[in-house]
Amino acid sequence: MFEIRVPPHGLQLFRNTPPGAKTAFVGCFFFIILSVYSGSLFRNFFDDEIFTLLIIQRNSFIQILQQMFSAQDTHPPLPHLVFKALWAIWPSIHFLRSFSLICSTVCIYLSIRIVLDALRPQTQVDAPWRIGAGVLIIATTPLVIAQGDAVRWYPMFAAVVFCAFRYEYGGKHWHSAVLSGIGFSTDFLGAPVYAGIAATRLWANWKNGRLSLHIIATEVRYGICFAAFGILGFTNLVSLLIRLPGRITESQLVSPLTAVGQAPLGLIGGYSLGIFAGLPIVAVYGTLLIYLFWRQRDQLARLMFIWVASIAPALIVFAGFSKSRSFLFLAISCSMVLSASVLTATAKRALAIAAVAILIHMLVLANRGGTIGVFKRNLAIPYSEISEFVKLNLPADGALMTTDGVAAYLARQEGRISCVALSANAPCLRDKHRVIVTLTGEPDLSRQTQILEFARTHCRREEISIPFGIDEEAALKSNLTGSPLSRIILTGRLFKDCE
Repeated sequence: MFEIRVPPHGLQLFRNTPPGAKTAFVGCFFFIILSVYSGSLFRNFFDDEIFTLLIIQRNSFIQILQQMFSAQDTHPPLPHLVFKALWAIWPSIHFLRSFSLICSTVCIYLSIRIVLDALRPQTQVDAPWRIGAGVLIIATTPLVIAQGDAVRWYPMFAAVVFCAFRYEYGGKHWHSAVLSGIGFSTDFLGAPVYAGIAATRLWANWKNGRLSLHIIATEVRYGICFAAFGILGFTNLVSLLIRLPGRITESQLVSPLTAVGQAPLGLIGGYSLGIFAGLPIVAVYGTLLIYLFWRQRDQLARLMFIWVASIAPALIVFAGFSKSRSFLFLAISCSMVLSASVLTATAKRALAIAAVAILIHMLVLANRGGTIGVFKRNLAIPYSEISEFVKLNLPADGALMTTDGVAAYLARQEGRISCVALSANAPCLRDKHRVIVTLTGEPDLSRQTQILEFARTHCRREEISIPFGIDEEAALKSNLTGSPLSRIILTGRLFKDCE
């Protein structure tokens, strides 16, 4: 008779696995469950994802590489090449998002391993709850749960950066240089990250009296290795700098004052929060981080290379040159500070840190489905309702005119409507359409005006006007930014008897 024989000590799936790895696997499992449960993989698109999808769908591998010579994108081409390869294997947005989520899971795993290996409590009396709390803080990092499945460069970049951090912590500097170079071919932030790693090595050698010409020459060789693997980034950067005056417009830059207000909220994944709910959370979270950096500085110094590598990217965010949602690795670094403090502080202080950090993470995550008082307005747009409105009112030979790129992409993907126009000058509008549906809103007021003028000029009747998405803090945001914002984010209108 068939019999299953079990070893005397159990199956021991992780028999030769280090203790830190087992704990990190548990943290990863919790992160994946929480991510999927909170809506990852099956959520709506956002605007930057549409940009990536259009590039990989409309261009070949050669064309994507050629774009770095014309600076058509402000990021190196490696992420688009990877997504293009994945799309060739299986043309599914869920497949691409699964890949990004795997990259984010790698970040969670490596960050937990680094913290535990460097700062595991020496006394085992209260170690279990400290380790559990520290792992939970990293695994619930709100920004990674919110953006960890994005079909964009940042999950991939964060994974490469944390692989570099892991090898650097293990003393494998060649590996760190290679991965940092790959990171630079993923995004230009790879350069300041590697500069921070190299600067920390040089400073440590100088402090210990070991700095010599041999050490400097070795660092130069590491730098050459970084440059070789970062060739895609360097090529794209040169092309971008040549065309920089024509590439950057005032609308693409965020004022420093606005950035200072947005960046902390974005780094904790709080764009789903409103201003009134977000500011107190940001104040408590930021104060806690600053306090711990000072209070636990001796213990945190063991991971100095990570903190130094994060300085320049953080300054870039707070200066308004980039969106904080792109800096997943910075958000994880913040969680690592909190986790490391829980592992090394006194019992009472560690308990207080864990309670505050986990509570803030849970409050942010609990509001991910909020649709009224949100900081980022497009999070409040009900695209499923918009799709239903269009399906019920617009026949196949009608025209959809919209200022919203996501709505246009979804309509084109459905393939039912013959004309989907993002402006009043679209070629398909030359044909006659008996019915026109418009979907308009800020921030492009001029394009909105042109679309409505076209519809009202060519149609006799405007039958329906329906609001989609409400921003209860629109007036406050208008006062803070100086840009007028409507309480209604998008308005759908139905026009009939068109010529």
